[in-house]
Formats: sequence, structure tokens, C-alpha cells
Amino acid sequence: EALTNNQSDIRNTIDLYVSTTSEQFEPVKQILQSQKWPSVKIFKVKNCGRDIAPFLLHLLPAIQNIGHNYFVKVHTKASLHLQQKTRDSWSKHLIESLLTPHAIEANQKELQTHPFLGLLAPAGCLMPMSLTVHENIDHLKKLLWQSSIEGAWALQQRFIAGSMYAGRTQTFDFINK
Repeated sequence: EALTNNQSDIRNTIDLYVSTTSEQFEPVKQILQSQKWPSVKIFKVKNCGRDIAPFLLHLLPAIQNIGHNYFVKVHTKASLHLQQKTRDSWSKHLIESLLTPHAIEANQKELQTHPFLGLLAPAGCLMPMSLTVHENIDHLKKLLWQSSIEGAWALQQRFIAGSMYAGRTQTFDFINK
């Protein structure tokens, strides 16, 4: 809804990529069709909680194939660990941080101004990597093997919980090569 309200100019300049669970795929597809998106790609992914794997394995290759420089990644999820009131305000925060015309423009400008930035996370989304590494160890090992990143260093970093962020496609050039 954030992208459909009074944003026809933005809708015509971006491609929309959406990941969702198999159970939610048809309802999400119907909503996007009813909103008449000019360019949309929907991906069915397993809901693994705080996991970047669906983006890396499904959306990123599609984005790279088309040649986009920047992206905003959105994932439909319920955040059932939160109470309804908190869930609604958290969802609003994520959307306002990423999908409003101001946020899209500000995030793109930030990425253009600072070429060392790879991903931009909404406030409150950075979590210690070690918090859930057990759930993603196989993916992490594969990514570390494909890069020159040391495992000990990676475990001391943070990741973006919530699966919603903006970024530079070039950040992931080391993947799938």
C-alpha cells in the first residue's frame, strides 16, 4: 500500500521484487495485480525467520541479471513474536524507512554519496551474527568460502533482522561467480 498511494511516478521507475511464503504467494500476487504494478517479480521462499538467504538465493540473481545498481528488499512476514500493536508499529516503521518516496530517494542518495556502503537497514534491525548462526551455518560457510572474509571476523559482525533493507547490488558481486 505504501508504494501505491500517490506514487505513480515512482512505480514507473522501479521494478518490484517480492519474496513471500508459498502459503502467502497467491494472496500477495492478487494484491500486486490489483495494484497494477508495471514491473513485479514474486518469489516463493521458505520462512526461516531472520534470514538473508531468500534474498541471496532468489532475488539477488534476478536483480543482477537485469543489471540494477540499487534495490529495496521487502519480505512479507507476520513477526508473530511481537504483540499486535507492536507488530503494527514495527511494520509501519519498516515501510516508512524503505518504501515512502522520501525513503527511496534518501536511501538511493546515501548509497550514491557513500560508495563504501553496501546495505542500509532501518533503525533497530541490526542483530549480532552469533545470535542465530546455528540456523544459517551452512549458508554462512558457503558465503565465506566464496569470499575472502574470515570466519572469526564474520561472527563478530551484525546482520539485518527483519529481511527488509535497501542496498547496492555490487555489494554481492562475489556471490554466484
